[in-house]
Amino acid sequence: MQTGIDTVDNPNNLRPGASEGFIPVEIITDRNDTIPENDTTAVVEEQSFLPLSPDAPEAPIIYSAEDSIIYDILNNKIYLFGNAKMEHKNISLEADFIIYDWSINELTAEAKKDSLDNYIDFAKFSEAGNEYQARKIRYNFTSTRGKVYEARTQEGEGFIHGREVKKTTEDVWYGADAKYTTCNLDEPHFHIAVNRYKLIPEKVMVSGPANLVIADIPTPLYIPFGIFPVQDGRTSGIILPEYGETASQGFFLRNGGYYFALSDYFDLALRGDIYSRGSWGLRATSNYRLRYKFSGTFNTQFARTRLGDPILPESQVLNDFKVNWTHQQDQKARPNSNFSANVNFGTATYDQNYSVAPQQVLNNSFQSNISFRQSFPGRPFSFNANIRHDQSLTTNRVNLELPTLSFNVNRINPFQREGSGADRSWYENIGFSVNSDFKNVISGIDSTFFTQETFDNAQFGARFGVPISTSFNLFNYLNIEPSIQYNQRMYFETIEKTWDPTMVIIGEEAPLDTLDGRVITDTIPGIRAPADFSFSLSANTRLYGMFNFGDGNIKAIRHIFSPTLSFEYRPDFADPFWGYYREVQKNQEGDTELYSVFQSSSNLYGLPQQGEVAGLRLNLNNNIEMKVAAPRDTTRSDRNIKILERFNISTFYNFARDSVHLSPINMSAYTTLFERINLNASANFDPYIADPENINNRLDRFEWEENKRLARLTNANIGISSNFSADRMGSRQTDAGTEEERQMVYRNPELYADYNIPWSFGFGYNLNLTKGTTANPDSLLLTQSLTFNMDINVTPNWKLMVNSGYDFVNNELTYTTINITRDLHCWEMRITWVPYPAERQLYSIDINVKSAVLQDLKLSRRRDRFDAVF
Repeated sequence: MQTGIDTVDNPNNLRPGASEGFIPVEIITDRNDTIPENDTTAVVEEQSFLPLSPDAPEAPIIYSAEDSIIYDILNNKIYLFGNAKMEHKNISLEADFIIYDWSINELTAEAKKDSLDNYIDFAKFSEAGNEYQARKIRYNFTSTRGKVYEARTQEGEGFIHGREVKKTTEDVWYGADAKYTTCNLDEPHFHIAVNRYKLIPEKVMVSGPANLVIADIPTPLYIPFGIFPVQDGRTSGIILPEYGETASQGFFLRNGGYYFALSDYFDLALRGDIYSRGSWGLRATSNYRLRYKFSGTFNTQFARTRLGDPILPESQVLNDFKVNWTHQQDQKARPNSNFSANVNFGTATYDQNYSVAPQQVLNNSFQSNISFRQSFPGRPFSFNANIRHDQSLTTNRVNLELPTLSFNVNRINPFQREGSGADRSWYENIGFSVNSDFKNVISGIDSTFFTQETFDNAQFGARFGVPISTSFNLFNYLNIEPSIQYNQRMYFETIEKTWDPTMVIIGEEAPLDTLDGRVITDTIPGIRAPADFSFSLSANTRLYGMFNFGDGNIKAIRHIFSPTLSFEYRPDFADPFWGYYREVQKNQEGDTELYSVFQSSSNLYGLPQQGEVAGLRLNLNNNIEMKVAAPRDTTRSDRNIKILERFNISTFYNFARDSVHLSPINMSAYTTLFERINLNASANFDPYIADPENINNRLDRFEWEENKRLARLTNANIGISSNFSADRMGSRQTDAGTEEERQMVYRNPELYADYNIPWSFGFGYNLNLTKGTTANPDSLLLTQSLTFNMDINVTPNWKLMVNSGYDFVNNELTYTTINITRDLHCWEMRITWVPYPAERQLYSIDINVKSAVLQDLKLSRRRDRFDAVF
């Protein structure tokens, strides 16, 4: 490779003794006419200066070529052949052939050609970070003007192809016969053709009349002028709406609005829908992110849907809204504190009317939580503040905890010696922790929640809990764990019930009804602090059983048996000694019932339990594993296979009860079959017979005495689930898109098609049995369902996704969605179809450009459940 430097650096960098405008030249002499290579005897006898041309560049021009460099002294030109390169200040050029005319400081470069004189490559030109490719380039270093032929450059997410482009001194480019596209191919699948345009790099491109061209075929879509933002990052602008017609709501403009790029840290998108028959909707979405600090998304939606002709009395109006807010704090921002939020609330019918995803349509509740956590390094304290919201979409009841404040002390061992290690005495293991919190709860029906009456009925209280425990080893095999739990609640009101024997008339119009007496409940304000406590003493151990098979494929089976026996005691806090419960007459016959004076606040922290407990709890846990020999022709070691990961049996015997001492026997099991299939099973058995008149009441007679069986089955459940998938092709990490776009994909993978996984399949089967009802003690209530999902790459660019299930009791499909996606390189097509149930049928077909720059270039067709789909 040959290289050279055409001129010197800034004249201010000349050696001492040189004057501005001259190049220093050292004249070296010796006795001989020539200087041998590596000769050190030469000396500098004098230093002269050559004048520097006033037209010379201000900085060096560094050039090189792989083939050859030819200097034309007569014509003041340098010719660079073969992979030629030239650099000057912030300008660099790569081409197959470059001519530099130093008399006018102008270069000409051309791309490589084949034997038929056809271009087969591009020359590459960059200035201040902006890169351009072209077949031929002319550029003047003095005027900074240039001309580019058959140019191509990338600005933001778009690519600009121009037949002839001129550059001015103001770093503005003017072009003719250009194409704007987001397709990165040399021959793009589509483009917007313009005859003239002006480009300000990293800012904007403005054009004259433009025409959409697809597959080199002009479409009838024209615009009188075009404005294309080409800067990196977000840009404010209009969101063009979809237009069309639905059978139920008429003509519409949908998803139109405005996008505000408010700053580099947050944005706002306002969208709206309007229909010719009176329906409309509004949506606002804002994303915010401060790197290494926090990020979040806020989304609110409102829809007013009018069904039927508005002039007819049977027309119906639906008003629905939904609000979502998520906030995450970077763990590195404040390691000792954290603020997070996950807020979801709205009307019960919003997802049912406007969502497609099964997890949203079938959702029957909204939960929200805004939390702040603070820990104190080197201290066992922590503080938490929460605002929680729970909304049932079936009962329409809303519970709001505003707020919940808690202060906790982590476990402390006050008697532990410093440096005692694992060899500690039993008293050194004595430890306690403290849990305390305050809660304010507002409850009501969603339609009347924001009323004064709802807030007047708010309940607030506090709780203080101290668990104390220790553990020690007995006879080297038994682990003994005594513990005491103390709880104290603080409520700010109590109730008192009294019997009023006065006859009460119900109703104001005939026929009237009467009640011969009633129970009157009075609320008494004041602070009361009910307390309760319990004690337990448990002993547990672990037994191992091994059965060896010899040298076969199955080497051994191991059984781990872990029994736990514990004694539990809790007083009867319904005893009049404590003053927590009272009796009140409930009818004219004089029958009484027991009630708690804290009943109105029971949904805060519950009540001290009634009924004495003094008994033994038995828990038997089993684990079975098998050791399988490795293949003889490999170096792999033997492997363990879990046959039964957990099989648990538990029950409780209460000596303090006067009858029915033994609790139901609970069994549960879990294992993984073939390292793929998850199996869960549980069952409850009652050793006592049931009351024929009320199956929920247990009589003091054993099933063995009555029916010659150990126990009766009350309910059972079996669940089987698994997921299968092919190996991922390629890495999950990518540099495509912006950081915000990549994080959106990572957080919501279900919203995007992943073509790197050839196929996946998952299923879940559930069987639930409930034995007996009050009406028919011998009946068997059975629920059985199967859910499944599959994701298949039919071809490298076609993907099919199905979510469905089957209800074996009702013999019908469950909510079913079918999604088909087609990767069209720079375009994509998505088809969504909900075929079942019939009342929720809908479909949508969308074909759109992938890039967000031309996100409004799309074709959509939709029919929702308000229309007659089929």
